[in-house]
Amino acid sequence: MSNAHARDRLHLFCGEDYREEAINVDANPDVDPDLVLDLTDYPWTPFEDDSVTYIEARHGLEHLADPTAFFEECARVLRSGGTLEITVPLGVNARMDNDHETKWTYETPEQYSAPDRRPWDPEVPFELVDRNVRTWLGGPLAPLTPLFQAAARRWPAWAAARCYGGELTAVYRRVEQ
Repeated sequence: MSNAHARDRLHLFCGEDYREEAINVDANPDVDPDLVLDLTDYPWTPFEDDSVTYIEARHGLEHLADPTAFFEECARVLRSGGTLEITVPLGVNARMDNDHETKWTYETPEQYSAPDRRPWDPEVPFELVDRNVRTWLGGPLAPLTPLFQAAARRWPAWAAARCYGGELTAVYRRVEQ
């Protein structure tokens, strides 16, 4: 791999949002990523076990039919204590694209957090350490978006369930099991 791949941060589903400090990965070669890779083809052979400290995945996970496999692969390549930050759409943004395989709610990140795991949730070695929502209103209510965003800071789960559009960001830490 080139010097660009010596970095220990991954920016998955990078699209045209190129990050100098990371290895930018996308399945689409037209966006000129550092690495063209189908992120549904496991294992991600360019990356060794415990080889990165940070993974960011923005607006890609909702397109995957098997999010558990994605979390398992992130756990494989992340070092213990490493960070996984995912961002997924909420509200109409989550429902409008017919290629979205999964829909996320404010509570969904807990399914991938060892301390919050229910007996039927996947066993992945992550702990949810932060979660926030960015929301907005549409149509005639759009002018009330700043007020709605203030409410979202105070009551994020309530706002996430009622927003017109928005996104959820969940931050996980890789833990030992």
